[in-house]
Amino acid sequence: MDTSDWRTQLQPDSRQRILNKIMETLKRNRPISGPEGLEELRKIAVRFEAGVYSAAASQTDYLRKISLKMLAVETKSQTPGVAGSLQSNPVVGNQNPPDPASIDSIAQTGLICDWQEEVYQKIKAMKEMYLPELDEMYQKIAIKLQQVPFFWSLDSILFILYKCSTKC
Repeated sequence: MDTSDWRTQLQPDSRQRILNKIMETLKRNRPISGPEGLEELRKIAVRFEAGVYSAAASQTDYLRKISLKMLAVETKSQTPGVAGSLQSNPVVGNQNPPDPASIDSIAQTGLICDWQEEVYQKIKAMKEMYLPELDEMYQKIAIKLQQVPFFWSLDSILFILYKCSTKC
């Protein structure tokens, strides 16, 4: 066995803890019916974890891939019909307060950091994509508002804003 392989340095119980986290996520976000449904979820979790484990290039890659998939599962269950995009914070959507032992084990595996990094990168990309356009629209509206006499009615101002947003 190659001692430089990241798999040799993974603690024996780490895979089981990660598998348990996958199961928790699937149970929270997928309907199950009885023991058969639970067994099916377990099989899915085991196959998924084993596939990622064998394909990952490093422990970081392993944890990142699992974290991203679990985030996608959480996100998809919170925003049906929107697959692959981040619409809400998965932690906020969880109605049960997290178990402190669970938080420790997640933090130890690096899952929280990976999710936070993914959220940060998506927000950063959206900011770079949309902020210049929004700023330009804001500037145009501000100029239009400076030209509006203060005694105009709110309806008149809203009408001008509407016209500006459709023509600007």
